[in-house]
Amino acid sequence: FETNGCMNCDTIIKQACGNIIERLNYISNNLNFNSLGNTQVLKIINEDDTTGNIIMQTAVELFSNISFITYRVDSVDRTLMIEIRDDNPENIIKVAIKHAIDVLMSLIQTI
Repeated sequence: FETNGCMNCDTIIKQACGNIIERLNYISNNLNFNSLGNTQVLKIINEDDTTGNIIMQTAVELFSNISFITYRVDSVDRTLMIEIRDDNPENIIKVAIKHAIDVLMSLIQTI
């Protein structure tokens, strides 16, 4: 894996992981759910499929009994919407984000 720029591959991957960690920390510290029937909706401005997929996949891995979780991205408004149906959606999202950050930190340390 080589680049045509002046950064080496390891630096690029470390910086990408660092950027995702920063974004996940911001989301975790600014959770604001809205109710839509029996579903809780988390609207996150300026986020995309990368974060949505990480949060959703990690939540499903860690909480196999979760009733429902999905996400969608409005690419025009660049807004991520995570929909979750569970008794404690905030805990699920926070735990999923913490786990994802731990995985990314471990990856950075192995590079």
